[in-house]
Amino acid sequence: MKAITVILAIIALVTFYPAWIQNTEVIAVNQHREGAIIGKKDASIEDVSELAVIAWSPEKQSGHTFQVVYKDGSWVIPSHYDYPADAGEQVGKTAGSVLGVSFERFITDDKDRYAELGVNDPSAEGVDGRGKRVVLKNAQGEVLIDAVIGVQQEDNSANRYVREFKSSDVYTAAIDFQFSNNFSDWVNSDLVDVSLPDVAVIMKDDYRVDEKTMQVINRVATNFNKNIEWESPSTPEGQEVNKETLQRVVNAISGLDLVGVRPFHTNARWMRKHGIFMTQKGGIMGNEGQLIFGTKKGLRYHVFFGEIATDADMDNLPNPADYTDEKTEEANTEPSNGSNHYIAIFVQYDPELDAERLALVNAPTPVAPAEGEEPKTEGKKSIEDHEKEGTEEAEQLNARYSKYFYVVENSDYFDLKPSLESCFKAIEKKETAAPVPTTP
Repeated sequence: MKAITVILAIIALVTFYPAWIQNTEVIAVNQHREGAIIGKKDASIEDVSELAVIAWSPEKQSGHTFQVVYKDGSWVIPSHYDYPADAGEQVGKTAGSVLGVSFERFITDDKDRYAELGVNDPSAEGVDGRGKRVVLKNAQGEVLIDAVIGVQQEDNSANRYVREFKSSDVYTAAIDFQFSNNFSDWVNSDLVDVSLPDVAVIMKDDYRVDEKTMQVINRVATNFNKNIEWESPSTPEGQEVNKETLQRVVNAISGLDLVGVRPFHTNARWMRKHGIFMTQKGGIMGNEGQLIFGTKKGLRYHVFFGEIATDADMDNLPNPADYTDEKTEEANTEPSNGSNHYIAIFVQYDPELDAERLALVNAPTPVAPAEGEEPKTEGKKSIEDHEKEGTEEAEQLNARYSKYFYVVENSDYFDLKPSLESCFKAIEKKETAAPVPTTP
């Protein structure tokens, strides 16, 4: 009986052992997450309330974090004074490129290969092959995804190497998207929504502000009007308006790109540092003059020129209310090439520029309707309608422009602020054909 018991026990042990080995092998395979969703399984784009992209900054020699958050019903950029982010599409593309994506093939957990695959921590010093870290959170602060996105897979440009930040495992995944942490990629970078044909009036208001006395000095105002061609009542004798220079001004107006922002503030030291001044009457002045241009819709834009922007894209910018640095950059009449600049913008409605309103003002008096007939006004705007719409549009624009002044690229600045001499040129002599000799 004991012998039979021993034999049965041995048989049971032998049959159990292969099953245990097989189960161990399955567990070993399942340690890798091939086919599993990256991050939180059921997360959707609608759940995202905070997004951050961290990348290595060669200029700062450190990791640079760009963050957008959903706050009070809109997306804002905390690092840039809660400037509104035109982020609906950008957040959707960024979040949608990683949410719901599955790990595909397991590659390695060897940290020595991170540089090769581009998945090193983007904030790490002394390493190569840093990736871009993408962090998504919901409104409760719960992490939906925290992953380092690496380089594209050699044999499949639609796939990249990826690892979750707290994991050492690297996989391939179907992620084909360029993650940006540049401010200009997350905002409506077009500062002025004006088309080229709409610009009808330009005035160069050249002056300087003496920052000790706060007096305007060396002021020269020059007007340019466009009928068929650009003309100016200030054209020197023997010269004509240089259309190429004026065209560069107009091109810069319609293509003015935003590089950075700073908030308006009552702290005079903060404003003076950037070369933008608030007058006692509530107006604005730039220490390097202004450009005024008017459109056929009756909108008159004032672009005020401030100082050179030496800190255009810094992290942890100072709080304007706390700013006490008395040092200001000396005014520079010839800023170095390559430097960005501060500008401020203000808009007025000028009914004398509104082409449609002027057409109504100058239209012949309509024939009075016959007795008992109602005048036909359906679908037609009155003079008052144009004035009301123009005033409201100017107010809406100022609601945007009054919160911030802006950093623009060096090339745009100089195109907006040409020298007065370059606005005119010698009258080109038109060559006349030599007379054809006649036969006697």
